[in-house]
Amino acid sequence: MIGIGLVTFIIVLNVIGNPKSRSSSYKGGRSFRSTVRRPYPAAWPREAPPAALGLAAGHPARSAAERLDAALGADFEARVQYRVQAANPGMSKEEWSWTWFELKRYFLMCALLRNVPMYSAKADDVWHEMLMFTREYESFCQQFCGAYIHHAPHGQDDNNKPEAGSRAWFDWLYAELFELSPVSGRVWGPFFREPLSRNRLSQLDSMSEADIRSEWFRSDTASGYEDLDRTAAQLAASAKRQIDAARQGGHGASVYAKPNLGKSASDNHSSNDISAVMTGSWLLLYYSAVEPGHLEQRMGEHFRRDDDRNGSSSACSSYSGDDSSRHGGSSHHGHGHHDGGGSHDGGSSSCGGGSSCGGGGD
Repeated sequence: MIGIGLVTFIIVLNVIGNPKSRSSSYKGGRSFRSTVRRPYPAAWPREAPPAALGLAAGHPARSAAERLDAALGADFEARVQYRVQAANPGMSKEEWSWTWFELKRYFLMCALLRNVPMYSAKADDVWHEMLMFTREYESFCQQFCGAYIHHAPHGQDDNNKPEAGSRAWFDWLYAELFELSPVSGRVWGPFFREPLSRNRLSQLDSMSEADIRSEWFRSDTASGYEDLDRTAAQLAASAKRQIDAARQGGHGASVYAKPNLGKSASDNHSSNDISAVMTGSWLLLYYSAVEPGHLEQRMGEHFRRDDDRNGSSSACSSYSGDDSSRHGGSSHHGHGHHDGGGSHDGGSSSCGGGSSCGGGGD
């Protein structure tokens, strides 16, 4: 009896001491590790998205944003929402509202630019459902900007395939037009991770404002709507102004000089150092020119300083796409992933690849 008891005791000790034995069978033979769910993503903002795409009353595109809302109409939105939520039963009304809001921002960009790559699986899914309503979608485009906004997948040999650095150009245009919303990074993927290409910087430097408009902006929509024309003119002027500031290094230097990042924010502000006083779009272009290898780090430092001054982490989470407001991590330039649970996030396009679809015209 003593021998049997001793053997039993040894077997029990061996099972307890063996991690594989402890985790090999749990609830139907599944590994215990597989039953541990990742936390759900942070809740979508409960407040409604701002009116007119968040554009201020004096913004040149404000009336275009209002016209976009009127052209969509409540009935068209409700029909699209029904189809999207039927396919995604876990989607909350807040998730729908903010995804719809961001897609509308994308449509405004498409009304201004020749080609706008699609960097969001969430927004692209909604766009696909809109296209099912052929007549309604065409009517929306005509009422909004007088031209069709094409949904164009890009093949490997497609001449419209996004060029290297196109995500940075998207980020610059988005941030120049809009303030980042609480969900911008969540819908589109992280912002400000990729510098503008040297080729794009060289083009902006050498071109006139008229050349910039001719190269990248739509003429068909601008000719029909004065607000789109003024917005395109303002964007071209901003690009020239910012590339000139980058070329001057913010201090009147004749080369792409680096800012003095060792100063405090107040010192930088008093010496007119642009890292302390300019917005995300300015900083993206500036650091693309003067310090492209450290752009993500410098942008992160800037937004963390903003958060410290404001006592919040809203700026960090808006641009990083990280619901927990952590920095670092992946630099996928908007190529996101789907999370488990009822809410599905992602920055990559459902058409395949991170930026394989796009909108625009001309």
